[in-house]
Amino acid sequence: MFHQKLSAFAAAALVAFGIGDKADAATCNTANFVESSQCIPRLSDDVNGNVSVADMNGFGGTGAFGKTNWKEIGKIDGGESSAFFTITGLGETSGTWELTFPWTWHPDAHYVFVLKGGAQPPNNQNAVANVGYLVLNSIGNRSGTWSTADLLNPGGNVPGLSNITLFGTEDLKPIPLPAAAWLLLSGMAGLGVMGARKRKAQAA
Repeated sequence: MFHQKLSAFAAAALVAFGIGDKADAATCNTANFVESSQCIPRLSDDVNGNVSVADMNGFGGTGAFGKTNWKEIGKIDGGESSAFFTITGLGETSGTWELTFPWTWHPDAHYVFVLKGGAQPPNNQNAVANVGYLVLNSIGNRSGTWSTADLLNPGGNVPGLSNITLFGTEDLKPIPLPAAAWLLLSGMAGLGVMGARKRKAQAA
């Protein structure tokens, strides 16, 4: 209920600041993307429902979630994995998501998963082809669940997931290995070199 009220308030605020009709025609709920803190429906009016970097940076004149330095990190559009994250349930109405090891969030950046469910016909205020979810970028929040419940196709039905894109204001970063792990890897490398030298000496 709190998330729904927050979304409605955010939508009303967007209209008050003159961002446009698409804000008050649709709302979203962060409960539909676990580990998200904010959401925006209809980030783009592209007739195919796709959201580009230009859409993210130009949204409402101030950029999506108030940022204008978005870049595309990865996209899943067929299959269920990319170099940086994986999902389950492509084509379905719900599933899971997870960052691919060893990647995690940059602590000083912002990240948004954008779900697309279909086309966005012009002048159809009922259809919601895409929605973006701002994720909580802590190392403990590298996975969660998603749902297309905030999306509506032109017929007013909830569509299956067509594609999902991860945008960020910075690239992801690898999880740092503890010093002990680096020492172990260094030791293993040393043993490998010694073994190779021994085999070479025996062969001679």
